[in-house]
Amino acid sequence: MTATVKRVLRRIEAGIRKLLYSPAAWLSKQVLSSQKKLSRLGTEYGGWTVVQESSLHNSWAILCGAGEDISFDLALQTVYKCNVLIADPTPQAVAHFALVSSSACSGKRVAINNSTSEFYDLANVDFSMVHYTPVAVWTKKTTIKFWLPLERSNVSHSITNLQNTDEYIEVAAEPLSHMLKKFAVSEEAVQLVKLDIEGAEVDVIDWMCDNSFLPKQVLVEFDEMTFPDRTTLHRVKHANNRLKNAGYELAYFDGRSNCTYLRMK
Repeated sequence: MTATVKRVLRRIEAGIRKLLYSPAAWLSKQVLSSQKKLSRLGTEYGGWTVVQESSLHNSWAILCGAGEDISFDLALQTVYKCNVLIADPTPQAVAHFALVSSSACSGKRVAINNSTSEFYDLANVDFSMVHYTPVAVWTKKTTIKFWLPLERSNVSHSITNLQNTDEYIEVAAEPLSHMLKKFAVSEEAVQLVKLDIEGAEVDVIDWMCDNSFLPKQVLVEFDEMTFPDRTTLHRVKHANNRLKNAGYELAYFDGRSNCTYLRMK
Protein backbone atom coordinates (compact mmCIF):
# COMPACT_ATOMS: atom_id res chain seq x y z
CA MET A 1 0.00 0.00 0.00
CA THR A 2 1.45 3.35 -1.02
CA ALA A 3 1.76 6.27 1.39
CA THR A 4 -0.83 8.23 -0.61
CA VAL A 5 -3.41 5.45 -0.42
CA LYS A 6 -2.70 5.06 3.28
CA ARG A 7 -3.35 8.78 3.86
CA VAL A 8 -6.62 8.70 1.90
CA LEU A 9 -7.86 5.68 3.85
CA ARG A 10 -6.81 7.41 7.06
CA ARG A 11 -8.94 10.44 6.24
CA ILE A 12 -11.95 8.27 5.44
CA GLU A 13 -11.47 6.35 8.66
CA ALA A 14 -11.16 9.61 10.65
CA GLY A 15 -14.48 10.85 9.22
CA ILE A 16 -16.27 7.65 10.19
CA ARG A 17 -14.77 7.69 13.66
CA LYS A 18 -15.90 11.29 14.20
CA LEU A 19 -19.48 10.31 13.41
CA LEU A 20 -19.33 7.36 15.79
CA TYR A 21 -17.20 8.56 18.69
CA SER A 22 -16.84 12.37 18.76
CA PRO A 23 -17.74 13.96 22.14
CA ALA A 24 -18.49 17.33 20.50
CA ALA A 25 -22.20 17.18 21.32
CA TRP A 26 -21.47 16.38 24.95
CA LEU A 27 -18.90 19.17 25.24
CA SER A 28 -21.29 21.70 23.74
CA LYS A 29 -23.67 21.08 26.65
CA GLN A 30 -20.93 21.88 29.18
CA VAL A 31 -20.46 25.51 28.10
CA LEU A 32 -21.35 28.13 30.71
CA SER A 33 -24.89 29.41 30.31
CA SER A 34 -23.85 32.87 31.56
CA GLN A 35 -22.05 34.71 28.78
CA LYS A 36 -18.48 35.89 29.25
CA LYS A 37 -16.86 38.59 27.15
CA LEU A 38 -14.75 36.70 24.62
CA SER A 39 -12.06 37.78 22.21
CA ARG A 40 -10.65 35.93 19.21
CA LEU A 41 -6.93 36.52 18.61
CA GLY A 42 -4.81 35.27 15.72
CA THR A 43 -5.55 33.77 12.32
CA GLU A 44 -8.42 31.49 11.42
CA TYR A 45 -6.06 28.52 11.53
CA GLY A 46 -3.84 29.38 14.50
CA GLY A 47 -6.09 31.67 16.52
CA TRP A 48 -7.71 31.06 19.89
CA THR A 49 -10.58 32.53 21.89
CA VAL A 50 -9.83 34.00 25.31
CA VAL A 51 -12.02 35.45 28.01
CA GLN A 52 -11.33 39.17 28.28
CA GLU A 53 -9.87 39.38 31.77
CA SER A 54 -7.91 42.18 33.42
CA SER A 55 -5.75 39.50 35.06
CA LEU A 56 -4.05 38.92 31.71
CA HIS A 57 -2.50 42.37 31.69
CA ASN A 58 1.21 42.32 32.60
CA SER A 59 1.01 38.63 33.49
CA TRP A 60 2.68 35.54 32.03
CA ALA A 61 1.20 33.06 29.57
CA ILE A 62 2.70 29.68 28.67
CA LEU A 63 1.76 28.69 25.15
CA CYS A 64 2.56 25.05 24.38
CA GLY A 65 2.54 24.17 20.70
CA ALA A 66 3.58 26.73 18.10
CA GLY A 67 4.20 25.24 14.68
CA GLU A 68 4.54 27.87 11.99
CA ASP A 69 1.65 30.06 13.11
CA ILE A 70 2.32 32.10 16.25
CA SER A 71 -0.24 34.77 15.37
CA PHE A 72 -2.17 34.11 18.59
CA ASP A 73 0.96 34.25 20.73
CA LEU A 74 2.03 37.62 19.34
CA ALA A 75 -1.49 39.06 19.39
CA LEU A 76 -1.88 38.08 23.05
CA GLN A 77 1.35 39.90 23.89
CA THR A 78 0.32 42.97 21.92
CA VAL A 79 -3.18 43.27 23.38
CA TYR A 80 -2.42 42.44 27.02
CA LYS A 81 1.22 43.56 27.29
CA CYS A 82 2.02 40.25 28.92
CA ASN A 83 5.05 37.98 28.81
CA VAL A 84 4.48 34.96 26.60
CA LEU A 85 6.57 31.82 26.88
CA ILE A 86 6.26 29.69 23.76
CA ALA A 87 7.20 26.01 24.09
CA ASP A 88 7.71 23.74 21.09
CA PRO A 89 10.71 21.49 20.28
CA THR A 90 9.63 20.74 16.70
CA PRO A 91 12.54 21.72 14.41
CA GLN A 92 10.29 23.64 12.00
CA ALA A 93 8.74 25.58 14.90
CA VAL A 94 12.15 26.50 16.32
CA ALA A 95 13.31 27.72 12.90
CA HIS A 96 10.07 29.67 12.34
CA PHE A 97 10.35 31.50 15.64
CA ALA A 98 13.98 32.39 14.92
CA LEU A 99 12.89 33.82 11.55
CA VAL A 100 10.09 35.87 13.09
CA SER A 101 12.38 37.22 15.84
CA SER A 102 15.11 38.26 13.42
CA SER A 103 12.60 39.82 11.06
CA ALA A 104 11.22 41.99 13.86
CA CYS A 105 14.61 43.73 13.90
CA SER A 106 15.15 43.88 10.14
CA GLY A 107 11.62 44.88 9.20
CA LYS A 108 11.27 41.98 6.79
CA ARG A 109 7.79 40.54 6.28
CA VAL A 110 7.24 36.96 7.42
CA ALA A 111 4.49 34.71 6.08
CA ILE A 112 2.23 32.95 8.55
CA ASN A 113 2.19 29.18 8.08
CA ASN A 114 3.80 29.49 4.63
CA SER A 115 0.88 31.59 3.39
CA THR A 116 1.16 33.75 0.28
CA SER A 117 -1.36 36.27 1.61
CA GLU A 118 -1.12 36.34 5.43
CA PHE A 119 1.83 38.02 7.11
CA TYR A 120 2.65 38.89 10.72
CA ASP A 121 2.10 42.43 11.97
CA LEU A 122 5.14 42.82 14.20
CA ALA A 123 5.05 46.58 14.65
CA ASN A 124 3.51 46.59 18.14
CA VAL A 125 4.95 43.34 19.52
CA ASP A 126 7.37 43.80 22.43
CA PHE A 127 9.83 41.02 21.72
CA SER A 128 11.57 41.60 25.06
CA MET A 129 8.44 39.96 26.50
CA VAL A 130 8.31 37.07 24.01
CA HIS A 131 10.31 34.04 25.13
CA TYR A 132 10.89 30.64 23.58
CA THR A 133 11.90 27.26 24.96
CA PRO A 134 12.48 24.29 22.61
CA VAL A 135 10.99 21.65 24.89
CA ALA A 136 7.78 19.64 24.95
CA VAL A 137 5.43 20.02 27.89
CA TRP A 138 4.96 16.76 29.76
CA THR A 139 4.38 15.34 33.24
CA LYS A 140 8.06 14.92 34.13
CA LYS A 141 11.50 16.04 33.04
CA THR A 142 12.80 13.50 30.52
CA THR A 143 13.83 12.82 26.94
CA ILE A 144 10.86 11.55 25.01
CA LYS A 145 9.86 10.25 21.58
CA PHE A 146 8.12 12.85 19.44
CA TRP A 147 6.20 11.02 16.70
CA LEU A 148 6.00 12.51 13.22
CA PRO A 149 2.60 13.33 11.65
CA LEU A 150 1.06 11.18 8.95
CA GLU A 151 1.17 14.10 6.50
CA ARG A 152 4.88 14.91 6.28
CA SER A 153 4.08 18.46 5.14
CA ASN A 154 2.50 19.08 8.56
CA VAL A 155 4.57 20.37 11.46
CA SER A 156 2.82 18.91 14.50
CA HIS A 157 4.51 15.98 16.27
CA SER A 158 2.95 13.92 19.06
CA ILE A 159 4.20 12.42 22.33
CA THR A 160 1.27 10.00 22.35
CA ASN A 161 1.69 9.00 18.68
CA LEU A 162 -1.78 10.37 18.00
CA GLN A 163 -1.69 9.47 14.32
CA ASN A 164 -0.10 6.03 14.78
CA THR A 165 2.98 6.64 12.62
CA ASP A 166 6.30 4.79 12.53
CA GLU A 167 8.92 7.58 12.74
CA TYR A 168 9.95 9.84 15.59
CA ILE A 169 12.59 12.23 16.84
CA GLU A 170 13.75 12.49 20.45
CA VAL A 171 13.25 15.78 22.30
CA ALA A 172 13.56 17.24 25.77
CA ALA A 173 10.31 17.32 27.76
CA GLU A 174 9.43 18.82 31.13
CA PRO A 175 6.51 20.03 33.26
CA LEU A 176 5.23 23.60 33.19
CA SER A 177 6.85 24.36 36.54
CA HIS A 178 10.30 23.46 35.21
CA MET A 179 9.86 25.81 32.27
CA LEU A 180 9.22 28.70 34.63
CA LYS A 181 12.37 28.08 36.64
CA LYS A 182 14.53 29.04 33.66
CA PHE A 183 12.94 32.49 33.68
CA ALA A 184 12.70 32.90 37.48
CA VAL A 185 8.93 33.27 37.25
CA SER A 186 6.48 32.21 39.95
CA GLU A 187 3.51 29.98 39.17
CA GLU A 188 1.20 32.69 40.50
CA ALA A 189 2.32 35.03 37.71
CA VAL A 190 0.94 32.67 35.07
CA GLN A 191 -2.61 33.62 34.14
CA LEU A 192 -3.04 31.57 30.97
CA VAL A 193 -1.83 28.23 29.65
CA LYS A 194 -2.45 27.01 26.10
CA LEU A 195 -2.20 23.28 25.39
CA ASP A 196 -2.05 22.52 21.68
CA ILE A 197 0.03 19.39 22.14
CA GLU A 198 -1.31 16.69 19.86
CA GLY A 199 -2.88 14.21 22.24
CA ALA A 200 -0.83 14.84 25.40
CA GLU A 201 -3.32 17.36 26.79
CA VAL A 202 -5.21 14.96 29.08
CA ASP A 203 -2.01 13.81 30.80
CA VAL A 204 -0.83 17.40 31.25
CA ILE A 205 -4.21 18.50 32.62
CA ASP A 206 -3.97 15.66 35.15
CA TRP A 207 -0.51 16.92 36.11
CA MET A 208 -1.77 20.51 36.45
CA CYS A 209 -4.64 19.48 38.73
CA ASP A 210 -2.48 17.11 40.78
CA ASN A 211 0.13 19.85 41.31
CA SER A 212 -2.27 22.79 41.76
CA PHE A 213 -0.87 24.58 38.72
CA LEU A 214 -4.09 26.48 38.09
CA PRO A 215 -3.89 29.64 35.97
CA LYS A 216 -6.95 31.78 35.42
CA GLN A 217 -7.48 30.42 31.90
CA VAL A 218 -6.64 27.12 30.24
CA LEU A 219 -6.96 26.86 26.48
CA VAL A 220 -6.90 23.28 25.29
CA GLU A 221 -7.27 21.53 21.98
CA PHE A 222 -8.50 17.99 22.46
CA ASP A 223 -6.57 16.73 19.47
CA GLU A 224 -7.80 13.17 19.80
CA MET A 225 -11.24 14.45 18.78
CA THR A 226 -9.75 14.62 15.28
CA PHE A 227 -9.07 10.86 15.46
CA PRO A 228 -11.66 9.71 18.02
CA ASP A 229 -12.15 6.14 19.15
CA ARG A 230 -14.15 4.37 21.86
CA THR A 231 -12.02 5.91 24.63
CA THR A 232 -12.15 9.53 23.40
CA LEU A 233 -15.39 10.50 25.13
CA HIS A 234 -14.15 8.99 28.39
CA ARG A 235 -10.84 10.87 28.20
CA VAL A 236 -12.41 14.22 27.28
CA LYS A 237 -14.98 13.84 30.06
CA HIS A 238 -12.19 12.95 32.47
CA ALA A 239 -10.17 16.07 31.58
CA ASN A 240 -13.26 18.29 31.70
CA ASN A 241 -14.25 16.93 35.10
CA ARG A 242 -10.72 17.32 36.48
CA LEU A 243 -10.77 20.97 35.50
CA LYS A 244 -14.30 21.45 36.79
CA ASN A 245 -13.34 19.95 40.16
CA ALA A 246 -10.39 22.36 40.25
CA GLY A 247 -12.75 25.33 39.91
CA TYR A 248 -12.93 25.80 36.14
CA GLU A 249 -15.93 26.18 33.86
CA LEU A 250 -16.01 25.77 30.09
CA ALA A 251 -16.41 29.32 28.79
CA TYR A 252 -16.10 28.54 25.09
CA PHE A 253 -16.09 25.56 22.73
CA ASP A 254 -15.61 25.96 18.99
CA GLY A 255 -17.69 22.88 18.17
CA ARG A 256 -14.67 20.91 16.97
CA SER A 257 -11.84 20.52 19.47
CA ASN A 258 -10.77 23.88 20.95
CA CYS A 259 -11.91 24.81 24.46
CA THR A 260 -11.42 27.80 26.74
CA TYR A 261 -11.69 27.13 30.46
CA LEU A 262 -12.02 29.91 33.04
CA ARG A 263 -11.22 29.38 36.72
CA MET A 264 -14.19 30.68 38.69
CA LYS A 265 -12.83 30.19 42.19
